[in-house]
Amino acid sequence: MRTSKILTWALLLSATTLGMSSCSDDDEERTPEIVTDPIAENVTYYIVGRTMEGTTPLSGVTVSVDGQEPVETDNSGLFRISVSGKQTYTVKATKDNYLGMTATVSIPNNAENRSSVTANFVLTPKAAAATLPANNDEAVIDETGEVEAIADIEEAGIQVPANKVETNTDVTVTPYLASNSATTSIMNMYIETSSEVQANAIKLAVRNASSQYNFTNVEVYKESDMSRAESRLGEADYDAETRTYQYNLQEGTLEGDYSFRVNAARQEGGEQDEPIEGAENTVDNSGNFNAMNNVTINYSAPMGWEYVTAPESTVGNDPICEQINNAIVASEGPQGVYNVNYSEQTSISGNHILYWNVESTYKTINYTFNLNNGQTVTVTIKKYTGTKFDYRIEDANGHSGGGSQVG
Repeated sequence: MRTSKILTWALLLSATTLGMSSCSDDDEERTPEIVTDPIAENVTYYIVGRTMEGTTPLSGVTVSVDGQEPVETDNSGLFRISVSGKQTYTVKATKDNYLGMTATVSIPNNAENRSSVTANFVLTPKAAAATLPANNDEAVIDETGEVEAIADIEEAGIQVPANKVETNTDVTVTPYLASNSATTSIMNMYIETSSEVQANAIKLAVRNASSQYNFTNVEVYKESDMSRAESRLGEADYDAETRTYQYNLQEGTLEGDYSFRVNAARQEGGEQDEPIEGAENTVDNSGNFNAMNNVTINYSAPMGWEYVTAPESTVGNDPICEQINNAIVASEGPQGVYNVNYSEQTSISGNHILYWNVESTYKTINYTFNLNNGQTVTVTIKKYTGTKFDYRIEDANGHSGGGSQVG
Protein backbone atom coordinates (compact mmCIF):
# COMPACT_ATOMS: atom_id res chain seq x y z
CA MET A 1 0.00 0.00 0.00
CA ARG A 2 2.79 2.41 0.90
CA THR A 3 4.58 1.53 -2.35
CA SER A 4 1.45 2.41 -4.37
CA LYS A 5 1.20 5.90 -2.81
CA ILE A 6 4.85 6.59 -3.48
CA LEU A 7 4.44 5.57 -7.13
CA THR A 8 1.37 7.80 -7.49
CA TRP A 9 3.22 10.88 -6.15
CA ALA A 10 6.17 10.13 -8.44
CA LEU A 11 3.92 10.05 -11.51
CA LEU A 12 2.22 13.33 -10.52
CA LEU A 13 5.58 15.06 -9.99
CA SER A 14 6.85 13.84 -13.35
CA ALA A 15 3.76 15.17 -15.15
CA THR A 16 4.08 18.57 -13.45
CA THR A 17 7.74 18.81 -14.37
CA LEU A 18 7.03 17.99 -18.00
CA GLY A 19 4.29 20.61 -18.11
CA MET A 20 6.56 23.33 -16.74
CA SER A 21 9.27 22.37 -19.12
CA SER A 22 6.87 22.64 -22.06
CA CYS A 23 5.76 26.19 -21.05
CA SER A 24 9.35 27.36 -20.77
CA ASP A 25 10.20 26.04 -24.22
CA ASP A 26 7.22 27.95 -25.74
CA ASP A 27 8.37 31.23 -24.19
CA GLU A 28 11.90 30.79 -25.49
CA GLU A 29 10.61 30.04 -28.98
CA ARG A 30 8.73 33.40 -29.14
CA THR A 31 10.74 36.06 -31.00
CA PRO A 32 9.96 39.76 -31.45
CA GLU A 33 8.37 40.86 -34.73
CA ILE A 34 11.06 42.74 -36.65
CA VAL A 35 9.94 45.43 -39.13
CA THR A 36 11.74 47.82 -41.45
CA ASP A 37 12.33 51.33 -40.10
CA PRO A 38 11.34 53.74 -42.93
CA ILE A 39 13.25 56.68 -41.43
CA ALA A 40 16.54 54.79 -41.23
CA GLU A 41 15.98 53.27 -44.68
CA ASN A 42 15.38 56.63 -46.42
CA VAL A 43 17.89 59.47 -46.06
CA THR A 44 16.15 62.82 -46.47
CA TYR A 45 17.07 66.45 -45.76
CA TYR A 46 14.74 69.44 -45.86
CA ILE A 47 15.05 72.88 -47.43
CA VAL A 48 12.46 75.02 -45.67
CA GLY A 49 11.59 78.70 -45.71
CA ARG A 50 9.07 81.49 -45.97
CA THR A 51 8.25 84.00 -48.71
CA MET A 52 7.08 87.50 -47.86
CA GLU A 53 5.77 90.59 -49.61
CA GLY A 54 7.14 93.30 -47.35
CA THR A 55 6.15 92.06 -43.89
CA THR A 56 3.17 89.97 -45.11
CA PRO A 57 3.46 86.22 -45.84
CA LEU A 58 3.00 85.54 -49.56
CA SER A 59 1.15 82.42 -50.68
CA GLY A 60 1.12 80.84 -54.15
CA VAL A 61 4.84 81.36 -54.77
CA THR A 62 6.45 78.60 -56.81
CA VAL A 63 9.64 77.41 -55.14
CA SER A 64 11.97 75.15 -57.09
CA VAL A 65 15.19 73.34 -56.18
CA ASP A 66 17.59 71.61 -58.57
CA GLY A 67 16.19 68.26 -59.65
CA GLN A 68 13.08 68.35 -57.44
CA GLU A 69 9.40 68.90 -58.14
CA PRO A 70 8.46 72.55 -57.50
CA VAL A 71 6.14 73.36 -54.60
CA GLU A 72 3.90 76.31 -53.80
CA THR A 73 3.96 78.29 -50.57
CA ASP A 74 0.94 77.90 -48.30
CA ASN A 75 -1.23 80.63 -46.76
CA SER A 76 1.55 81.38 -44.27
CA GLY A 77 4.12 81.73 -47.07
CA LEU A 78 5.85 78.51 -45.94
CA PHE A 79 7.41 75.79 -48.07
CA ARG A 80 9.39 72.60 -47.55
CA ILE A 81 11.28 70.57 -50.17
CA SER A 82 12.94 67.19 -49.56
CA VAL A 83 16.39 66.46 -51.00
CA SER A 84 18.70 63.48 -50.59
CA GLY A 85 22.24 64.70 -51.28
CA LYS A 86 24.76 66.56 -49.15
CA GLN A 87 25.53 69.34 -51.62
CA THR A 88 24.80 72.95 -52.58
CA TYR A 89 21.37 73.69 -54.06
CA THR A 90 19.95 76.65 -55.97
CA VAL A 91 16.53 77.69 -54.68
CA LYS A 92 14.27 79.87 -56.86
CA ALA A 93 11.09 81.65 -55.79
CA THR A 94 8.79 82.96 -58.56
CA LYS A 95 5.28 84.34 -58.87
CA ASP A 96 3.50 85.97 -61.80
CA ASN A 97 3.95 89.76 -61.88
CA TYR A 98 6.59 89.63 -59.13
CA LEU A 99 10.35 89.84 -59.36
CA GLY A 100 11.82 86.37 -58.89
CA MET A 101 14.48 85.69 -56.26
CA THR A 102 17.27 83.11 -56.04
CA ALA A 103 19.34 81.78 -53.14
CA THR A 104 21.88 79.01 -52.62
CA VAL A 105 21.86 76.67 -49.62
CA SER A 106 24.11 73.78 -48.65
CA ILE A 107 23.46 70.51 -46.86
CA PRO A 108 26.74 70.11 -44.91
CA ASN A 109 28.76 66.91 -44.89
CA ASN A 110 28.00 66.36 -41.20
CA ALA A 111 24.24 66.81 -41.61
CA GLU A 112 22.08 64.29 -39.77
CA ASN A 113 19.21 62.50 -41.46
CA ARG A 114 15.99 64.58 -41.43
CA SER A 115 17.85 67.82 -40.62
CA SER A 116 16.85 71.14 -42.23
CA VAL A 117 18.41 74.25 -43.78
CA THR A 118 16.61 77.50 -44.60
CA ALA A 119 16.05 79.87 -47.52
CA ASN A 120 13.75 82.88 -46.99
CA PHE A 121 12.64 85.42 -49.58
CA VAL A 122 11.04 88.84 -50.00
CA LEU A 123 9.19 89.19 -53.32
CA THR A 124 8.17 92.52 -54.82
CA PRO A 125 5.42 93.22 -57.41
CA LYS A 126 6.70 94.63 -60.69
CA ALA A 127 6.08 98.36 -61.10
CA ALA A 128 4.00 99.85 -63.88
CA ALA A 129 5.81 101.12 -66.97
CA ALA A 130 6.29 104.80 -67.81
CA THR A 131 6.52 105.76 -71.48
CA LEU A 132 9.32 107.94 -72.79
CA PRO A 133 8.16 109.55 -76.04
CA ALA A 134 10.46 109.83 -79.03
CA ASN A 135 12.93 112.70 -78.64
CA ASN A 136 11.90 112.88 -75.00
CA ASP A 137 12.24 115.79 -72.62
CA GLU A 138 14.26 115.19 -69.46
CA ALA A 139 12.30 112.81 -67.23
CA VAL A 140 12.50 111.28 -63.75
CA ILE A 141 10.92 107.83 -63.34
CA ASP A 142 10.34 105.80 -60.18
CA GLU A 143 8.03 102.89 -59.27
CA THR A 144 4.96 105.16 -59.50
CA GLY A 145 5.75 106.29 -63.05
CA GLU A 146 7.04 109.73 -64.04
CA VAL A 147 7.59 112.28 -61.24
CA GLU A 148 8.65 115.93 -61.23
CA ALA A 149 12.22 115.63 -59.89
CA ILE A 150 14.71 113.38 -58.10
CA ALA A 151 13.60 114.91 -54.79
CA ASP A 152 10.14 113.39 -55.45
CA ILE A 153 11.13 109.73 -55.88
CA GLU A 154 9.67 107.44 -53.23
CA GLU A 155 12.32 104.72 -52.96
CA ALA A 156 14.48 104.61 -56.10
CA GLY A 157 14.40 106.03 -59.59
CA ILE A 158 16.27 107.28 -62.62
CA GLN A 159 16.81 110.64 -64.30
CA VAL A 160 16.83 110.36 -68.11
CA PRO A 161 18.37 113.22 -70.15
CA ALA A 162 16.46 114.80 -73.04
CA ASN A 163 16.54 113.17 -76.48
CA LYS A 164 17.58 109.80 -75.07
CA VAL A 165 15.17 107.65 -77.11
CA GLU A 166 14.32 107.77 -80.80
CA THR A 167 11.05 105.84 -80.54
CA ASN A 168 8.39 105.58 -77.84
CA THR A 169 9.94 103.42 -75.13
CA ASP A 170 8.37 101.87 -72.02
CA VAL A 171 10.61 101.99 -68.96
CA THR A 172 9.88 100.10 -65.75
CA VAL A 173 11.78 100.87 -62.53
CA THR A 174 10.99 98.43 -59.71
CA PRO A 175 12.72 99.13 -56.37
CA TYR A 176 12.99 96.01 -54.23
CA LEU A 177 14.72 94.49 -51.23
CA ALA A 178 17.22 91.80 -51.99
CA SER A 179 17.06 88.73 -49.74
CA ASN A 180 19.53 85.88 -49.20
CA SER A 181 21.90 87.67 -51.58
CA ALA A 182 24.98 87.68 -49.28
CA THR A 183 25.21 91.47 -49.76
CA THR A 184 24.29 94.43 -47.56
CA SER A 185 22.16 96.28 -50.07
CA ILE A 186 19.94 99.08 -48.76
CA MET A 187 17.96 99.08 -52.03
CA ASN A 188 17.95 97.46 -55.47
CA MET A 189 16.18 98.60 -58.58
CA TYR A 190 15.26 96.34 -61.47
CA ILE A 191 14.99 98.18 -64.79
CA GLU A 192 13.29 96.95 -67.96
CA THR A 193 12.96 98.80 -71.28
CA SER A 194 10.84 97.95 -74.33
CA SER A 195 13.67 99.03 -76.65
CA GLU A 196 17.39 99.46 -76.12
CA VAL A 197 18.41 102.60 -74.23
CA GLN A 198 22.03 103.65 -73.90
CA ALA A 199 22.87 104.05 -70.23
CA ASN A 200 25.50 106.81 -70.43
CA ALA A 201 24.45 110.04 -68.65
CA ILE A 202 21.44 108.40 -66.98
CA LYS A 203 21.41 109.02 -63.23
CA LEU A 204 20.38 106.37 -60.69
CA ALA A 205 19.04 107.60 -57.36
CA VAL A 206 18.03 105.89 -54.10
CA ARG A 207 16.24 107.80 -51.35
CA ASN A 208 17.84 108.07 -47.93
CA ALA A 209 15.22 107.48 -45.25
CA SER A 210 16.70 109.84 -42.67
CA SER A 211 17.11 113.60 -42.58
CA GLN A 212 19.77 113.27 -39.85
CA TYR A 213 21.89 110.25 -40.80
CA ASN A 214 23.28 108.81 -44.01
CA PHE A 215 25.62 105.95 -44.85
CA THR A 216 29.22 106.47 -45.94
CA ASN A 217 30.77 104.57 -48.86
CA VAL A 218 27.64 103.43 -50.71
CA GLU A 219 28.72 101.37 -53.74
CA VAL A 220 26.73 100.58 -56.87
CA TYR A 221 26.72 97.18 -58.60
CA LYS A 222 24.98 95.87 -61.69
CA GLU A 223 23.82 92.42 -62.68
CA SER A 224 22.91 92.14 -66.35
CA ASP A 225 19.85 90.26 -67.60
CA MET A 226 21.91 89.09 -70.56
CA SER A 227 24.88 87.45 -68.82
CA ARG A 228 23.85 87.34 -65.12
CA ALA A 229 27.39 88.53 -64.42
CA GLU A 230 27.82 91.11 -61.66
CA SER A 231 30.10 94.13 -61.89
CA ARG A 232 30.98 97.00 -59.57
CA LEU A 233 30.13 100.32 -61.21
CA GLY A 234 31.53 102.72 -58.61
CA GLU A 235 30.71 104.73 -55.51
CA ALA A 236 27.52 106.75 -55.16
CA ASP A 237 27.51 110.41 -54.10
CA TYR A 238 25.21 111.60 -51.35
CA ASP A 239 23.12 114.66 -52.18
CA ALA A 240 21.88 116.18 -48.93
CA GLU A 241 19.48 118.57 -50.69
CA THR A 242 17.41 115.79 -52.26
CA ARG A 243 18.36 113.20 -49.59
CA THR A 244 19.39 110.70 -52.25
CA TYR A 245 22.38 108.54 -53.10
CA GLN A 246 23.17 109.17 -56.77
CA TYR A 247 25.28 107.49 -59.43
CA ASN A 248 25.77 108.59 -63.06
CA LEU A 249 25.92 105.67 -65.49
CA GLN A 250 28.71 105.91 -68.03
CA GLU A 251 28.33 103.04 -70.49
CA GLY A 252 26.33 100.03 -71.55
CA THR A 253 22.57 99.72 -71.85
CA LEU A 254 19.90 100.55 -69.30
CA GLU A 255 18.65 97.12 -68.20
CA GLY A 256 18.98 94.65 -65.39
CA ASP A 257 19.51 94.84 -61.66
CA TYR A 258 21.23 97.79 -59.96
CA SER A 259 22.21 97.47 -56.30
CA PHE A 260 23.15 100.19 -53.79
CA ARG A 261 25.25 98.58 -51.04
CA VAL A 262 26.72 99.80 -47.79
CA ASN A 263 30.05 98.58 -46.44
CA ALA A 264 28.97 96.90 -43.23
CA ALA A 265 31.28 94.75 -41.14
CA ARG A 266 29.74 91.32 -40.50
CA GLN A 267 31.02 89.05 -37.74
CA GLU A 268 29.48 85.59 -37.45
CA GLY A 269 29.69 83.38 -34.38
CA GLY A 270 29.90 79.62 -34.50
CA GLU A 271 26.83 77.45 -34.89
CA GLN A 272 25.12 76.53 -31.62
CA ASP A 273 22.36 74.10 -30.66
CA GLU A 274 19.21 74.89 -28.71
CA PRO A 275 16.60 72.41 -27.40
CA ILE A 276 13.08 72.81 -28.76
CA GLU A 277 10.36 72.61 -26.13
CA GLY A 278 8.23 69.51 -26.67
CA ALA A 279 10.41 68.14 -29.47
CA GLU A 280 11.47 64.95 -27.72
CA ASN A 281 9.85 61.70 -26.66
CA THR A 282 10.32 58.00 -25.97
CA VAL A 283 8.02 55.29 -27.36
CA ASP A 284 8.51 52.13 -25.31
CA ASN A 285 7.61 48.85 -27.02
CA SER A 286 9.67 46.73 -24.65
CA GLY A 287 8.05 43.48 -23.48
CA ASN A 288 5.69 43.52 -26.46
CA PHE A 289 6.60 40.96 -29.08
CA ASN A 290 4.38 42.61 -31.71
CA ALA A 291 5.69 45.53 -33.78
CA MET A 292 4.17 49.01 -33.56
CA ASN A 293 3.36 50.38 -37.03
CA ASN A 294 2.57 53.91 -38.19
CA VAL A 295 4.14 55.62 -35.19
CA THR A 296 3.99 59.39 -35.80
CA ILE A 297 6.63 61.89 -34.68
CA ASN A 298 5.36 65.49 -34.67
CA TYR A 299 7.35 68.59 -33.79
CA SER A 300 7.67 72.29 -34.61
CA ALA A 301 10.95 74.18 -35.09
CA PRO A 302 11.73 77.94 -35.21
CA MET A 303 13.31 79.49 -38.32
CA GLY A 304 14.23 83.03 -39.41
CA TRP A 305 16.00 85.70 -37.37
CA GLU A 306 15.37 88.33 -34.72
CA TYR A 307 17.26 91.21 -33.14
CA VAL A 308 19.21 90.74 -29.95
CA THR A 309 20.39 94.36 -30.16
CA ALA A 310 18.35 96.48 -32.59
CA PRO A 311 19.57 99.66 -34.37
CA GLU A 312 17.11 101.74 -32.32
CA SER A 313 19.33 101.16 -29.28
CA THR A 314 21.91 103.48 -30.91
CA VAL A 315 19.97 105.99 -33.03
CA GLY A 316 16.50 105.81 -31.51
CA ASN A 317 13.54 105.64 -33.85
CA ASP A 318 15.26 107.45 -36.71
CA PRO A 319 14.17 106.19 -40.17
CA ILE A 320 17.78 105.14 -40.91
CA CYS A 321 16.91 102.02 -38.87
CA GLU A 322 14.64 100.87 -41.71
CA GLN A 323 17.51 100.93 -44.21
CA ILE A 324 19.85 99.19 -41.75
CA ASN A 325 17.18 96.52 -41.57
CA ASN A 326 17.06 96.41 -45.40
CA ALA A 327 20.80 95.69 -45.50
CA ILE A 328 20.42 92.80 -43.04
CA VAL A 329 17.44 91.40 -44.96
CA ALA A 330 19.56 91.43 -48.12
CA SER A 331 22.10 89.18 -46.45
CA GLU A 332 20.02 87.06 -44.06
CA GLY A 333 16.48 87.00 -45.49
CA PRO A 334 13.30 88.63 -44.15
CA GLN A 335 13.15 89.62 -40.50
CA GLY A 336 11.06 87.59 -38.08
CA VAL A 337 10.94 84.17 -36.43
CA TYR A 338 8.33 81.65 -37.55
CA ASN A 339 7.66 77.94 -36.91
CA VAL A 340 7.82 75.05 -39.36
CA ASN A 341 5.77 71.94 -38.53
CA TYR A 342 7.17 68.47 -39.22
CA SER A 343 5.62 65.01 -39.18
CA GLU A 344 7.60 61.79 -39.56
CA GLN A 345 6.24 58.25 -39.53
CA THR A 346 8.08 55.10 -38.51
CA SER A 347 7.62 51.55 -37.22
CA ILE A 348 9.07 49.99 -34.06
CA SER A 349 10.00 46.32 -33.92
CA GLY A 350 8.80 44.15 -31.06
CA ASN A 351 10.71 44.54 -27.79
CA HIS A 352 12.38 47.77 -29.01
CA ILE A 353 12.35 51.36 -27.77
CA LEU A 354 12.27 54.56 -29.86
CA TYR A 355 14.13 57.64 -28.59
CA TRP A 356 13.98 60.94 -30.49
CA ASN A 357 14.65 64.63 -29.98
CA VAL A 358 15.15 67.70 -32.16
CA GLU A 359 17.37 70.73 -31.58
CA SER A 360 17.47 74.07 -33.38
CA THR A 361 20.74 75.32 -34.78
CA TYR A 362 21.42 79.05 -34.65
CA LYS A 363 24.15 81.65 -35.03
CA THR A 364 24.71 85.03 -33.40
CA ILE A 365 25.76 87.63 -36.00
CA ASN A 366 27.01 91.19 -35.45
CA TYR A 367 26.77 93.98 -38.03
CA THR A 368 28.49 97.37 -37.79
CA PHE A 369 27.35 100.23 -40.05
CA ASN A 370 29.26 103.48 -40.62
CA LEU A 371 27.21 106.68 -40.68
CA ASN A 372 28.08 110.32 -41.27
CA ASN A 373 29.95 112.33 -38.62
CA GLY A 374 31.86 109.22 -37.56
CA GLN A 375 28.77 107.58 -36.04
CA THR A 376 28.65 103.76 -36.00
CA VAL A 377 25.70 101.48 -35.36
CA THR A 378 26.28 97.91 -34.19
CA VAL A 379 23.42 95.42 -34.13
CA THR A 380 23.25 91.78 -33.10
CA ILE A 381 20.86 89.19 -34.50
CA LYS A 382 20.05 85.61 -33.62
CA LYS A 383 19.52 83.58 -36.78
CA TYR A 384 17.98 80.12 -36.75
CA THR A 385 19.77 78.13 -39.46
CA GLY A 386 18.04 74.75 -39.30
CA THR A 387 17.43 71.66 -37.18
CA LYS A 388 19.21 68.53 -35.98
CA PHE A 389 17.10 65.37 -35.72
CA ASP A 390 18.46 62.83 -33.23
CA TYR A 391 16.67 59.53 -33.56
CA ARG A 392 17.35 55.91 -32.60
CA ILE A 393 15.55 52.62 -32.08
CA GLU A 394 17.24 50.21 -29.69
CA ASP A 395 16.65 46.60 -28.64
CA ALA A 396 15.14 46.61 -25.15
CA ASN A 397 17.49 43.78 -24.12
CA GLY A 398 20.48 46.06 -24.74
CA HIS A 399 21.91 44.33 -27.79
CA SER A 400 21.89 45.40 -31.41
CA GLY A 401 19.73 42.73 -32.99
CA GLY A 402 17.07 44.44 -35.11
CA GLY A 403 17.87 47.95 -33.83
CA SER A 404 18.42 51.06 -35.95
CA GLN A 405 19.95 54.47 -35.35
CA VAL A 406 19.76 57.77 -37.21
CA GLY A 407 21.66 60.92 -36.28
